[in-house]
Amino acid sequence: MRARSLGRTLAALLVLGASGSFVASSTNAGRDTTQSDAPTIVTAPTIAGTTTAGQTLTASKGTWSGNPTTYRYQWKRCTSSGGSCQRIAGATAANYALGAADVGLTIKVVVTAENSFGSTSAASAPTSVVGIVPTVTPLPANPSAARLLGVNLPWSSSWLSDLDQYARLVGRVPSIVMTYRDFTIPMLSLTQMSDVAAHGSLPMVTVEPWDSSSATDPRYSLRKIVRGDFDSWFAAGANTAVTYGRVLYLRFAPEMNGVWAPWGAGINGNTPLDYIVAWRHVHAIFVGRGAENVKWVWAPNIFGGGAALDFTPYYPGSDVVDVLALDGYNWGSLDVWQTYSHVFGPSYDSLSKLDTVKPVMITETASAESGGDKGAWITSAFTREIPSRTPRVKAVIWFSVKKEVDWRVNSSERSLAAYRAVAMSSAWG
Repeated sequence: MRARSLGRTLAALLVLGASGSFVASSTNAGRDTTQSDAPTIVTAPTIAGTTTAGQTLTASKGTWSGNPTTYRYQWKRCTSSGGSCQRIAGATAANYALGAADVGLTIKVVVTAENSFGSTSAASAPTSVVGIVPTVTPLPANPSAARLLGVNLPWSSSWLSDLDQYARLVGRVPSIVMTYRDFTIPMLSLTQMSDVAAHGSLPMVTVEPWDSSSATDPRYSLRKIVRGDFDSWFAAGANTAVTYGRVLYLRFAPEMNGVWAPWGAGINGNTPLDYIVAWRHVHAIFVGRGAENVKWVWAPNIFGGGAALDFTPYYPGSDVVDVLALDGYNWGSLDVWQTYSHVFGPSYDSLSKLDTVKPVMITETASAESGGDKGAWITSAFTREIPSRTPRVKAVIWFSVKKEVDWRVNSSERSLAAYRAVAMSSAWG
């Protein structure tokens, strides 16, 4: 060391090890080092508290030599693995209250100890990933809200308790609960619809006219429906709807412009006219039995979704349709990452022209995790894009199922936090 450096500036830096224990640095610029040194870390700072949103974390300053006279705190938000940490603005006290922005991430605290000869900083190890505690009593469903949230959950013997758990998870009972029925079971279940209504929700029943075995089974071609092969099944469903007596949404043979079901485009020789005639045939059965409480939901797949065709030739007519709807997904890295507007925008424009006044719903949607930020996708879709890009959309039903990918709202803590913020807001019911 050169003589002029003696007694002037000394600096020490201990780099954070792979264990993530702590980082320490010290300065005593311009001090006479023959007198004393800046504080030295002995035991790294630690964080105490439960890592769930709404809880408060407390930092211990660690132990130091060098007789520190003051301590400063800076909390940081890090990735789930504890890296790439960013300062949290204003979080400079010994305590830090966890919020929605922290969900899915880890937290560190940096403590800076100072004496008259300089200062030293040391970081704690990262916390565990911040999570969410389900709401004990979720907000009620609110079908009178300007825009509604709905859900489809996988069917199981514990379906009703699964619905209750979902409501606690997202903080609100969904205003629409969608279920699926096919030819292997009765068209409508009075018990199931009544259970949904008992939760304060509106039932939406998706009717898929097949036995779920083969997408090309000729027994379920549209012409067989028109011929009357299944009239007794539809008539029994209409009678159940009359007995139920309350509003229910009926989503018959959706995604007809796709090629993955017996009623789909070109399958078994199906044409757009065949679909229109089949729709009107089933609709007439319900009307003939006085099922005026049924709201008919016509739901094609978006343009460009898989092998989906232009859906406009399949529109049965505004006299037999109550709600226009679309199905579409952000497939992420399985295809290409798309915003909500990219997924639905062009198809929404075409759908809206079929009828200029009927309400519009998104009857199936979700986002993958891989390929982007699902939490940000949810926030942007529900708080900005739906009101501005697709303003006629009055309800969105989330396909909360682990299928091709994990479509569930709780596929990650960050995604759940984003959806929960939407569900508990006043803008959605």
